[in-house]
Formats: sequence, structure tokens, C-alpha cells
Amino acid sequence: MRRSLVSAASLALLAVGLLGAAAGTLRSQAEAAPSHDVAIAQLAFCDAAGELHSLDAAGTWKTWDAASGAHRSTWHAPALAGARALALAPGCRRALVTTPAGVRLLDLDAPPERRAGAALEGAAAAAFLDDERI
Repeated sequence: MRRSLVSAASLALLAVGLLGAAAGTLRSQAEAAPSHDVAIAQLAFCDAAGELHSLDAAGTWKTWDAASGAHRSTWHAPALAGARALALAPGCRRALVTTPAGVRLLDLDAPPERRAGAALEGAAAAAFLDDERI
């Protein structure tokens, strides 16, 4: 299962890159699709929604359409800066992000200012089970 997710994420990232490169030849750099300003720290593929989620070193989260490479949304949460791991729940409505300060549970359906959620006290790492329990 993990191997297929990595393969799917790799293909989605390749598609985003190829589509971005193709679009760049047709438009000026200023019109190109939004990208991250700093290095991407983590990627996660959501098969259920056909999305690729990218999180950069500064805590900016972007969502992309995996099929077309189109940018869907961007939000920023300083609490996610320096992310070391990213895991999406099976339904892709929640996520776990491990940062230098600990693990945070994210509610991806919440308004952007509340998505970063609460820290999981004392947790150094966490993962979702198939039924979305942590």
C-alpha cells in the first residue's frame, strides 16, 4: 500500500512539474501557476480527492489537482514550519504534521486560520489507522 502511494505521489508530482513547464512556455513567468517561495519539505497524495498536498519549510500548504496540475488552494500556518513528516488520513479530511515542536493534528475542512489544530501532547510521531483513528 505504501509503495503505491509513493508511486502515485511521484507521478502526481511529475505531472505538476511537466504541466508547469509546459504552461511556462506558453505564458510569461509572472502568469505561471503559483509555486512555493521556499523549499518543499513534505508531499502527500490524496487518492480519494485526486490531490497532491505540498508543505514548504516556512509552513505554507498548497493543494494541487493531481490530474491537471492546477493549483487549488494555499494557506499558511507558522506552526507547521520545519515540518519533518506529513500524513493524510484515509479520507483526506485530516492530517498529521510532525514539526520540531511536536505533532499537530490538522482539520483540513476548517477555515484556514483554524486548520493547524492542536499539538498532540508528548507525541514525537503519529500515524492514522485505516479507520482514521490516530
